[in-house]
Amino acid sequence: MQILIWDGAMRFSLLMFLILFSACQKAKYSDVAVVSHAGAGITAIHSPYIDNSLEAVNYALSFEQCEGVELDVQFSKDSAMWVFHDPNLLEKFDNEFCVSSYTDEELRDLQYANGEGLICLNDFDFSRYPNKSFYLDIKHWNDCGLYTEEILMKGLSKMNWSGVGTAKVHLLFSTETWLDTVIGSYERVIFVANSGEGFENILEEHPGLYGIEVKYSETNAAQINSWKNQGLYVGVFQTRAAKTIRKAINLYPDFIETDDFKTAINIVSNGK
Repeated sequence: MQILIWDGAMRFSLLMFLILFSACQKAKYSDVAVVSHAGAGITAIHSPYIDNSLEAVNYALSFEQCEGVELDVQFSKDSAMWVFHDPNLLEKFDNEFCVSSYTDEELRDLQYANGEGLICLNDFDFSRYPNKSFYLDIKHWNDCGLYTEEILMKGLSKMNWSGVGTAKVHLLFSTETWLDTVIGSYERVIFVANSGEGFENILEEHPGLYGIEVKYSETNAAQINSWKNQGLYVGVFQTRAAKTIRKAINLYPDFIETDDFKTAINIVSNGK
C-alpha cells in the first residue's frame, strides 16, 4: 500500500513539474516577437501573396501576434524608397533593368500579375498599423550598381516620419559603410550579420547601434544573452520551417524573422 501511495505522489509531482515547466517555457517564448519576412514570406509555399506587396503586409499584420514585417527596400532614379526584393526586375516584370533604372512615375506604372503595384515608402501610411513594427532592409546594391550615401540620405529624408504614429520603423543595414551616417539621425538602426563573429568590433566602432540581427544557425543563446545584457535589441533570421523556427526561438532573441509566421505564432503561443 505504501508503494502505491508513493507511486501516486510521484506521478502527481511529475505532473505538476511538467505543468510548471510548460508554463515557464510558454512565458519565455512569449517574449520573442514574430516578424514576417518580406511581408508574408518570400516563397509561395508559405504565402498566397506576392512578397513585399501591400496585400502581403496587410495579411501578416492582420494577425495580432505578428509583431511586424520585414520589407526589402531599394531606391529609384529619383532616390525614393521602393519596396522590392530582387536585384533586377526580370522575374517579376520580365524586365532586365532594376528599380534604380526608373523614375518614381515609371515605377508607379509597374504592376504585379495580380494587378497590384509596388509600395513606395514616400506614400506609405505607417499610422494605419498602430503599435506594429516595420523592419526596412535597405539594400546597398542591385544588378545595375551600388547605391551611394547621398541617395540613401535623400531617400530617408523623403519618408513621412512625422506620420508614422505609434508604428515603429527599424532601419536594417548589412554593410558598415552607412552606419555612421544614419546613427544619430535615426533611432532604430540594426546591423544585419551572417554570424556574430566580429560583432564586438563593429559595436566598438559604431556604439550608437540599436541592435543586431544575425543568422540563427551562426550564433548561440549565450551570445544573444550577452548582447541583450548590453542593451541591444537582438533578432535572428533565416527561419523557414517549424524545426528551424523552434531552434531560433530557443535562443531567446527579442525577435525572429521568419518565412512562416503562422507556424512561429503557434510555437510561441503554445510554448513548444
